[in-house]
Amino acid sequence: MKRIPLCLGLVCMLAGCLPGDAVRVSECMASLAAVEPDGQHLDVTPNATEIDRVSLDYRRLGDDDNHWIVCKYDSPWWGFGGSELAGVVVDGTALGPGRLTFLKTHWIGTSGAAQDVAARLTAQG
Repeated sequence: MKRIPLCLGLVCMLAGCLPGDAVRVSECMASLAAVEPDGQHLDVTPNATEIDRVSLDYRRLGDDDNHWIVCKYDSPWWGFGGSELAGVVVDGTALGPGRLTFLKTHWIGTSGAAQDVAARLTAQG
């Protein structure tokens, strides 16, 4: 369980995150673990953290193809009204509203998501 904060901290540090971005990086990594096949190990490289999105590049173990995920937010983390995950795009394909709702309400922030991220994702520099 100690790998989770270390992994998130490393990804955030490498991406040059703002103070509120650690939560967004955590949510994006949990989203990635949810949309990729079960048990598949993923090497993750930070791409960009912007005012309304987090972008991560990743590669599946044993696969030379690069993939990417972008998690979009409805407002900046310092803005009024909070900041909620508004969309997830994987390799150019957006998650539909049903999958996005399930992800937000039944996956992100759960102990299962945290364990899956710790077990399957490795941060790269």
